Amino acid sequence: MKFTGFTSLQFPIATLLILSLAAACGDDTPEVDAGVADTGARDATTPFDSGVRDTGVRDTGVADAGRSDSGMQAEYCVQNGIIDSEGGDIDLGGAASSIANNATGNRANVSCIDRGPPTALLGNIRFEGCLIFAGAAPTRAALEATLDAALFYEVHPQTAEVIDPSFDPVTGLNRGTPLGVTIEVRDNAPQCDSGLQLEIGAQAPGVFTDVPYTFRVRSSTTGGEWMTTYVQGILARADIAGGGGCTPGTCRFAFNLPLARRSEVQAMITASGVNIPGSANLDDGQGPGYALLAARDCTDSAMENAVVGFSTAPAAEGYLSAQSTFDAALDATSASGLYAGLGFTITSSLGATVHGGVGVQRFENECTEGFGRRAFRVYPDALSLVFFGRETVFNQ
Repeated sequence: MKFTGFTSLQFPIATLLILSLAAACGDDTPEVDAGVADTGARDATTPFDSGVRDTGVRDTGVADAGRSDSGMQAEYCVQNGIIDSEGGDIDLGGAASSIANNATGNRANVSCIDRGPPTALLGNIRFEGCLIFAGAAPTRAALEATLDAALFYEVHPQTAEVIDPSFDPVTGLNRGTPLGVTIEVRDNAPQCDSGLQLEIGAQAPGVFTDVPYTFRVRSSTTGGEWMTTYVQGILARADIAGGGGCTPGTCRFAFNLPLARRSEVQAMITASGVNIPGSANLDDGQGPGYALLAARDCTDSAMENAVVGFSTAPAAEGYLSAQSTFDAALDATSASGLYAGLGFTITSSLGATVHGGVGVQRFENECTEGFGRRAFRVYPDALSLVFFGRETVFNQ
């Protein structure tokens, strides 16, 4: 396996549609110190930095029309299913029909609305990723022979430079500089369903808390099975990951890391029933872009009954079922919390900026509110995976 910009590298990665992050402090065992619960990295999802924190939501004038939930009142009612964004209106396609639930079927925790981000404490930690596969899990040897992986800053913490994680489709060379952190794979990881766990930055200096990253995976050979995927905004908050004073050997941030096969993206395109020009070849870097948005609550659990949309309409878009298949009949998120955009027009190999947003009904007998939004990049013949939760909520 090829690892762009990494040293001491080995790498099986994970599957389409599910990425979760939960933090823990402790030693190299699955147990967690400091009283922080270890989720096993199965049910939570990563926080993502929104980059936008104003409300941007149109007031319908109905926020005072009724009170419920012990006097709690909606604050960010959306008008005609639209969330305002600097990048254009985000069309949610309608109102949420019921209060959002989480992955366990209980009421979703949306209490982080109006709460700003915690104070940055910058610590050195390691990322641990459980490897999960939508189809049959490949062998470790097969992954090492077919995958290329790289980790990038979203914005350089010292220079404030925006880092481009893409590559030239002709030469395959990176446009931005990937980070030289260590990547290793552990076998027989009991907390991971596949038994495989990826470690990023286990050796000093590791990775930083309170700094957003982009993780990119792609096939290491032309025509390979893996879809180029950009997981954008991976962010480990120090208040979750153990606070200041961490080292890669003592504090970790656990997550499930996604890898999509090109055949899985093709199956979504087929299920949409839309002919998307350029989608027949997902390897030449000349086609449209694709995105997968995940609606998560404030505890990083997938949200059901949320409404999701984009500022720029792709050729096809729709919700995924609880089994993570494209289902045009759905009008809100299923238990998977996922929404797909297939075929974003891109006129440059450098990609394009799209804004995404999520709306929920927080209170009984109240309106649909804007829950969160953020900007992200889509790239030719690539999947952008973006999560909406604690880091993307609206606050005054």
